[in-house]
Formats: sequence, structure tokens, C-alpha cells
Amino acid sequence: MEKQLIGNLLYGQSGGPSAVINASAYGVISEARKRGAIIPKIFAMHHGIQGVLNEDFIKICDQPDSQIELLRHTPGSAFGSVRYKLKPWQEDETDYIRILEILKKYNIRYFFYNGGNDSMDTCQKIDSYLKHVGYEARVIGIPKTIDNDLPFTDHTPGYGSAAKFIANTLMEISYDNLAYPKGRVNIVEIMGRHAGWLTASGAIATHNGFGPDLIYVPEIPFDVEDLAHERVAVGMDARGGQGKDDVTLAHGGGLYDLVAVDHAHGEAREIVVVGVHDAGMFGGLAADEGAARLHAAFGHAGNEGGHLFGLVLAD
Repeated sequence: MEKQLIGNLLYGQSGGPSAVINASAYGVISEARKRGAIIPKIFAMHHGIQGVLNEDFIKICDQPDSQIELLRHTPGSAFGSVRYKLKPWQEDETDYIRILEILKKYNIRYFFYNGGNDSMDTCQKIDSYLKHVGYEARVIGIPKTIDNDLPFTDHTPGYGSAAKFIANTLMEISYDNLAYPKGRVNIVEIMGRHAGWLTASGAIATHNGFGPDLIYVPEIPFDVEDLAHERVAVGMDARGGQGKDDVTLAHGGGLYDLVAVDHAHGEAREIVVVGVHDAGMFGGLAADEGAARLHAAFGHAGNEGGHLFGLVLAD
């Protein structure tokens, strides 16, 4: 029988906070507390891997059970998060030497890191380095990302709550549209890295009749001409083929060529771009310039009506 590894546990959170990341923390801590003979002490990194480098820990063993129970329903990152990408240890060993020093000092034999793609990358690099230097430890990555794009997972904690938020937001946009006599085109930019799970979740809103008319995910190549035809087709109904006044497009990438479209179908529409908090959607253009070109692309004359407002989703 394999000898059990005895040592302390270190847990950390990394990347964007989510509504449920602390529930994962609760799972690790509550289970570790049941195994005091194997895991005498539990520590949490303050601000992820930066907490290890700065020797900044929170002693979980000093926290009462009542405080740990609160983690189950507490949103955000209770122990602080960070975005810090380790270089490969083969290129620069500086951070790894410091990490090893701290792990030895606190006899850390169980290393849990809770996050998305970059956090799993951190786990892989640390595990590789510890094996290289012969330090025995269990390095375990806990999936967390609203993007739902980690391999070998059915779904990642954080995705469900973000998908619900997006569906609700798209329904709210549709209700806003009902307030105006003049139709408008809404283009909603949704996060998700290179995956379309979050964008696709906008379809949930259609169950109540207030979802997006068109959804474009980054996995499927986007064609500007298809958009032109689909935008007309989505507006046709059984009442004599009249166009729908309001059109909502949800996209998670692939609409960057939209600013170059030069066509107009029917009367001018107000163009509302939701979720643009940088120049990315406009292919490097400043937001104001990109918005102006979108107005021209959809046949909107003048500056009245169309405007930008922000919907920033955290990753």
C-alpha cells in the first residue's frame, strides 16, 4: 500500500472572480479539515500565486467553522485574486526558486489552485518544476471560468451564473427596445475568450420571446454577406413580409469586419453597441470611430439616436 503523503495544504484563487468560486474553496477546506492526520494545517494564498511569492498567507486553521460555512454562498474571490503568468522555469527559474523555498518552509504538500486557463497553466508549470527538483507534492487545479472552455470538463463552475446573467441582460435590452417608436439594431459583445458558450447562452432568452435574433459564435467563420441577408430575413414575418423594427445580434467574436460593410436595408436604424469597453470589437479602431462606421454600415444618417453604453462582464 502506498504511503500517504503528510503535509500542509495551500489553496489559492486566480483570474476573474465569479459567483461560485468560493464554493469550490469551501469544498477543499471542509474536506481537508476532515483529514487532520494527513493535512495538519491549511493556508490560503492572499491574491493567488503573488501571495506565495510575497509569503502572504491566511491561516485557515484559525478560522471558525461558521466563517468557513459562509464561503458556500459568498460571491467574488474571498482570498483575493491575481493575474500573474509564470514564465517557463526552463527560461527563468527565479519565481520557482522562491515558490519552492516557501513550500518547504511551510511544509506544503498539497497545492490547490482555483482558476481558468492561465491558472491551470500555472499548476502545470509548478508541478513540472517540483518534479524536476524532486520535491514531492500534489499540485491540483480546480476549474473556474465563466468561459466554459477548459478541456476535460462537463462544465466549469462560474459558467452557469454568467449564462443566466447574459440571458437576463438580453431580455432587458429587448424590453428597452419596446419603449422607442423607432427600431434599432443592437449589437451585443459577449466575452468568452475563443469559445462561444457564453454567446450561445443568449438563446435562453428566446424561450420568453425576448432573445437575440441572430447569434454568432467564434467557432463558426463569420461572413459579412451572410449577415446582410440574415438581417433582412430575420425581420420578415407572416404579416405581409414586413421587417421587424428591432434586431438584436449577440456575438462572441468574428464581427470585426462588420465596420467595413456598406449597405442599407429599409429605413435607417439606431445602432446600439453593448459591451464595448475597449477597441477590440472594432478591429483596433477607437470606440467612437468604430461606432460611427457602424452607423454608416447600417444606413443610419446623422448622429441622432445611436449611442454606446457599456456592459462589462468580468472574466
